Amino acid sequence: MDDLIIPSIDELDGIKRLSRELPTASEYGLELNLEKCNFLKSKIEFLGYVIENRKISPSLDKTAAVQNFPETKSIKQVQSFLGLTGYFQKFIQNYALIAKPLNDLLRDNTEFYFGPEQKSSFQTLKQKLSGNPVLHIFKQGAKLKLHTDANKFGLVGYSFNILMIINFTQFIT
Repeated sequence: MDDLIIPSIDELDGIKRLSRELPTASEYGLELNLEKCNFLKSKIEFLGYVIENRKISPSLDKTAAVQNFPETKSIKQVQSFLGLTGYFQKFIQNYALIAKPLNDLLRDNTEFYFGPEQKSSFQTLKQKLSGNPVLHIFKQGAKLKLHTDANKFGLVGYSFNILMIINFTQFIT
């Protein structure tokens, strides 16, 4: 098994959780490679994210990859760019609307044209992800609010705990 996180509130809670989870893993025959393990960390990089102090942000490697992405000259490059930025869309309010001019290039029988609208979309996505966006991790038991808006283009929304944004969501038709 790879890439497992056991979250905790503090070091003592972490020790309690490990003492409960590790015997269970052993009971089911799961083995840990201690050279690849980290325990009781306050900051970790995990699957392209940095997690620290109940906050999550894209890793510097990923934001640099977005920042250094060359202006697209083909459908394949547009797909690649949208794949990279789409992985972090929860950090960008109205991601789907911003990315729409680029997504429209991926439709069947669409001629590739990287005009002003596509360039603006491309630059806006780069700028928003390069600005070190941060979301808060959902706090179990805290009051949750969900704001949504539907229009002729699609559906957008965001959720937050006590004015700490935890996610942006969107769907474009």
